[in-house]
Amino acid sequence: MGLDQYIEIEVVHQTVNTKKRRAVTERRDETLAYFRKENFIQKFFEDKYEVPDDERVPITKEDLQELADLCERVMNKFEEWDGAKEALDSDDYVEPPKRIQDYADELLPTCDGFFFGSTDYDNWYFNDVKDVRDTVREILQEVEDTYEVEDADNYQLFYRAWW
Repeated sequence: MGLDQYIEIEVVHQTVNTKKRRAVTERRDETLAYFRKENFIQKFFEDKYEVPDDERVPITKEDLQELADLCERVMNKFEEWDGAKEALDSDDYVEPPKRIQDYADELLPTCDGFFFGSTDYDNWYFNDVKDVRDTVREILQEVEDTYEVEDADNYQLFYRAWW
């Protein structure tokens, strides 16, 4: 049990069946990313939308860009700390300075919930922020390179969380 989170895309592709002289609509769903207990993502989307349990919530590329930008800003502040690299590499609990934790709490706060994971601003939180930043950047590139080229405006991004 826990907070399982997905970034998904639905692609609608329309073609014309020339023999039957009618349009054919094909829908394809794809999971672009899976996260587990990254509760700051949940908080980010809850601040923007109503996020019911296990229902797809339409989101935009701009939402994903904002999330990536917030992750980048949090990581930039974290990396100002001399102990950042060692903390990210550590398997032990490492708590960064309070000013960095406060900055993260202001920009990309955690949220609690039943089995949502830790709400601490520790090395695991910052590793998660880094991973989310990198994954969301990859998603944005994939959407731009693939879906906007092939399917133009015929796609919709979604956030879905199950807990």
